[in-house]
Amino acid sequence: MKISIITPSFNQADWLRLAVASVADQVPVEEDVKMPKGRNAETDTGSSIQDFNVSGFQDFSVEHLVMDGGSTDGTVSMLKAWEQKTDKKIHHSSGTDTLHLGKNLGADASCQRQPEPHAEMNGYFFHSVSEPDVGMYDAINKGLNKAEGHILAYLNCDEQYLPKTLARVARHFESHPETDLLFGDALLVDENGKALSYRRMVRPDRWHTRLCHLSSLSCAMFFRRRVWESGIRFPVEYRMIGDAVFVERILAMGFRAAVLPEALASFAFTGVNQGQSQRAREEAGQWRRGPDAPPAWLMKPVSCLHRFRKLMAGAYAKRDLDYALFTERSAGKRQLFRAEGLGWNWPG
Repeated sequence: MKISIITPSFNQADWLRLAVASVADQVPVEEDVKMPKGRNAETDTGSSIQDFNVSGFQDFSVEHLVMDGGSTDGTVSMLKAWEQKTDKKIHHSSGTDTLHLGKNLGADASCQRQPEPHAEMNGYFFHSVSEPDVGMYDAINKGLNKAEGHILAYLNCDEQYLPKTLARVARHFESHPETDLLFGDALLVDENGKALSYRRMVRPDRWHTRLCHLSSLSCAMFFRRRVWESGIRFPVEYRMIGDAVFVERILAMGFRAAVLPEALASFAFTGVNQGQSQRAREEAGQWRRGPDAPPAWLMKPVSCLHRFRKLMAGAYAKRDLDYALFTERSAGKRQLFRAEGLGWNWPG
């Protein structure tokens, strides 16, 4: 099974380093599986075999595509620097550079050289494209059109996957062939990686998504290729709420959604998160008044039902948890954090 991750990028080089690192360490190399003497699987902040056996790791590969919109902050030169420091396969077609990167891509944007994998199914493959687009959702659509994975997702620059997320996702899809769309829990963190909130996911409801808001976070959303092949695309006419429109269209077509009740990703509050902007509210209002929208009087009962479902799922409980993220000060390794009494509220 191949999982393809798209990252839209524009002038966010510092955050992009961390996002790429969090994808690159999802597939461990051979020495990780063997667990060197003295290494502790319970406390090690790198990739380990805790919770997963060797065959579980060998059942998937990862393709990561960074779709850069023509950044001017050094992103393009940073991508080229990664190419020079890493074993690579370059294909000059359609402006796309294709690389095989080693696992240890860190916050300093450097890679340790790694041998070629024994088979493609145990590899990590990196692609980058730098070209103009008409916004984030246009970049995501372009990336997904290039992707080869059986499972698809997108991860923004200010988001990260938690350790072993993609192994968990691969196992779920493998054991649940009926699942088309998968959502996981997510952590909301500050710029330094400190947890602010834990968001327990419940399966999105079509009318709640349309009338209220998208209750899930895109950083912990994955879907099968057959969803993309159905013709559903992220709407480029919206700049802020395209993920909600995308999910609502998937649900409207009858695709089956499921929830993996585990923390899969983090979403950083950087001070420029557009989902809470005035433009996002205006777009949401316009969408809710569309000719195919349900009547507005349904908003309150739909919202109450959603809150009851969250209550039954334990979404309002406080949590203690350990987690590991890449940060600017973590020297290319995940930094271990401990959160106690973490609530569910949206920060601010």
